[in-house]
Amino acid sequence: MRKNYYYDFVSSNIGFIALVVSDTGVVISSTPEKKLEESLIKINEFGYKLIKDEEKTFSYKRILESYFNGEDVELEKISLDLQVGTDFQKKVWKVCRKIKFGQLQSYKWISQKIGGKPFSYRAVGNALKVNPVPIFIPCHRVIGENGNLCGYNSLQGISVKEKLINLEKNYEDSLIIE
Repeated sequence: MRKNYYYDFVSSNIGFIALVVSDTGVVISSTPEKKLEESLIKINEFGYKLIKDEEKTFSYKRILESYFNGEDVELEKISLDLQVGTDFQKKVWKVCRKIKFGQLQSYKWISQKIGGKPFSYRAVGNALKVNPVPIFIPCHRVIGENGNLCGYNSLQGISVKEKLINLEKNYEDSLIIE
């Protein structure tokens, strides 16, 4: 049976987010980008026929709009329909989803949670770099062990990660939780 995939966009104070969903959950989303066309790049690489359907994407768009309005939405409860990822990447993404709104964790922390070897935090970073659903898997909440911001796969670069952290910090105290 062939799946249908639906798309739409959300405009936020940080940028445009393209969103692809199926009947079972979020399949792919872009990072916030300055231009709508830039947010399309990621979903154009998806490779399946997409149907513009505001009704099918409505609830997910509302969640993103609430998030960008500073509301603590429980992203870890949003249904995902991931079409990509190795077993390792999916383990990383699963742990990353557990990082709560306003909290920060390190790449090393995730590595330890998945039982990684001492230097597997680099592999964690690589798994987060290919995160198919930024915001829904909140990889922006992952920082270096020393507290420095490290990488974010957006055309706007690390500044988006900083904006997302600050968005959450304005509503919660951002702390590294051990």
